Amino acid sequence: MMKYLLLGLVLLAGSVGLYPDEDTASIYLKKAQELARKKAYKEALDNFNKAINEAPEQVDAYLALGELYRDINESDEAVANFRKALALIEQKGSPDKFKSVQNKINSYLAEYDKNRQELVKFRDQFLQSLWSLVVKYEKDDLQFALLVTERALKIDATNALFINKRLELSKAIGELGKEQMASLFNGTDLDGWKGASEDWQVENEAIRFECDKPEILSGLSYKIKLESDYVFTSKFKMEKVYGSQNFLMLAFGYQSLSNNYAFGIFDQKLALVRHEGDKPYRKIKEKELPPGIDLVGWNELTVEVYGDAVRCYLNGDLCLEMEESDKTNLRGLVALVGNNCSGYFKDIMYSSEE
Repeated sequence: MMKYLLLGLVLLAGSVGLYPDEDTASIYLKKAQELARKKAYKEALDNFNKAINEAPEQVDAYLALGELYRDINESDEAVANFRKALALIEQKGSPDKFKSVQNKINSYLAEYDKNRQELVKFRDQFLQSLWSLVVKYEKDDLQFALLVTERALKIDATNALFINKRLELSKAIGELGKEQMASLFNGTDLDGWKGASEDWQVENEAIRFECDKPEILSGLSYKIKLESDYVFTSKFKMEKVYGSQNFLMLAFGYQSLSNNYAFGIFDQKLALVRHEGDKPYRKIKEKELPPGIDLVGWNELTVEVYGDAVRCYLNGDLCLEMEESDKTNLRGLVALVGNNCSGYFKDIMYSSEE
């Protein structure tokens, strides 16, 4: 009902003839309204903005733009544009022919505020229910408690209670996982690892990587294939960087080094990337390094795969995460990968539900 009400007020605004001249702004506005009726919202938005740039005091442009935002469920933007239209009407002295438009907008704003209050009330009740679940399960099922916490943060990403709880649960899971981890590196040779080349050598009880050829992606995979949920972790440090596109990362998922995900340092930033076939690594997410991180000193990278989710940690702190729709893509090999730099890996371990 509200949708048709707003459409009616937009048509009414056009019928009162606020801008009868066929100027450039009117041409853009008509085109935008036609595109909006066809639900070509991106192109319509572009033309609405052009119309407003040509004539910033077009009441009907703001009305129609408010309707567009309402159609795509951007209620805050809709309200902002309706209020701009109201302000312009009031500046013009609110002649009688604009009264009905003004009343309809005020009616919408009142209903919007009421609906928003109801939505906030429902959201808060739902978050309280989720918090009760977290408290109930955090002692016996850390993973489930963390999953509920993350769902709550999708509803309210700024909720400090759930933000702090996620950090607390993530660290607890990490510590518990370490107690159950098996080592993938014996400190003396590359037994169990595949793909060894001159780029990968054992030195001082660590695996050293060095390659200064930017066109070469070098990887070292372990013989196991993980088919269930798992945690994969290693300490690392970088030594030299030979140019752009340098990275030192943990690779995981898929079944080969030509198809996998990887998490680690990519051009001096934390990055979660994806590698498919002959294509280079594609960044899915990246983040600046936290203050105080020294890459030439030892740090710890951890990848946790649980259900359809990937969580990536630096030194025990959750920093990047992803939900992958194809669960099978998250299972498979574990590996070390590098390019255009030198560095070290040690304390390489994993745990799995297999």
